[in-house]
Amino acid sequence: MGVRAPAVPHGPRLHLRPSEPDAGPRLPDRAPHRPLQERFRVPGDRDEPPAHVLSRLGPRATRGDTARTPGCPERHTRLGPAAPASRPCPPARTTKERHHVSTDTPTHDGHATAEDGARIGFDSGGSGEPLVLLAGQANSRRWWDPVRADFSSAHTTITLDCLGTGTSDSPRDAEWSTRRFARDVIAVLDELGVERAHVYGTSMGGRVAQWLAIDHPHRVGALVLGCTSGGGDGTVASDSTVVSALSGDDTAETLTDLMVGPQWRQSHPGPLPVLGDPAMSDRARRAHRRASAQHDAWALLPRISAPTLVLHGTDDRLTPPANGALLAERIPGATLRLLTGARHAYFLERSEEAGGAVLDFLAAHPLPRAG
Repeated sequence: MGVRAPAVPHGPRLHLRPSEPDAGPRLPDRAPHRPLQERFRVPGDRDEPPAHVLSRLGPRATRGDTARTPGCPERHTRLGPAAPASRPCPPARTTKERHHVSTDTPTHDGHATAEDGARIGFDSGGSGEPLVLLAGQANSRRWWDPVRADFSSAHTTITLDCLGTGTSDSPRDAEWSTRRFARDVIAVLDELGVERAHVYGTSMGGRVAQWLAIDHPHRVGALVLGCTSGGGDGTVASDSTVVSALSGDDTAETLTDLMVGPQWRQSHPGPLPVLGDPAMSDRARRAHRRASAQHDAWALLPRISAPTLVLHGTDDRLTPPANGALLAERIPGATLRLLTGARHAYFLERSEEAGGAVLDFLAAHPLPRAG
């Protein structure tokens, strides 16, 4: 029997139109459950968790409390451990970077070989502790282009094309599952000679990241899960209007409404890089959709030992925010941060806040020193 999830308001109604059956990433999303008790970083008035969640919390810190990160006068970590003073503060992001124009140039671009011989395209760039960035369903590594530079100032970022996307192979008879995709990430790390890396996965990439932390704990530093779910009985699915709209004719417009709000869209004209890889075959799209829908790490989530941050937009109707709360309850010691008013692509809509939260979290959980 499925887990009972807290009711979460849907936020503003989207202008969803019917769309083509196989023309875009369709994510019948899911997620998990357990007592929240101080799982939240409380980000102040604008980012307060919804009332239905606050009602489940016991006594907590005063709204808006912060801990100043030593040596970083411009950055605060909300109710979380301050980053070690010995770690330099990342340079302030420029207006150009905040407006989602990537300035990061990968320094290594190549292919790794998966266990079944498939070639997996990847690149890496920046400097600092390695950080793997995992994209959503039916999307290539281009998913991260608008915000990658924000992380490359402090980390060596590694992005890859999941099987069937970008420059990766699309074998007809391959295993297509989120667990297999995690093994492909390990192949990329092996190719780069990276023993351990932080992992940040969004949407389907968050499901892949869960398997990395479960099956390969010695390869994962800190774990960040965004706009994703744990699968199986611990999932809160999209409502029926979203499901029906995603089976109609105008997938691009429907997905745009689900990804970002109209106000953000108006101030950021131009192509949106999170609507799917246009070069992907219909067969590969269907395989991605099945892999994402069949993801089920729910029973094994308590095995995750990596420090974990869960991020979710409160107005996400593609993967409802209850999924984020359930993940944070299910993973030992996880921290949940909700981004008020953000939709599925919260990392675009609230890039400065979300990116800052991730950088602070990674700085507070550095990779262990070798030897």
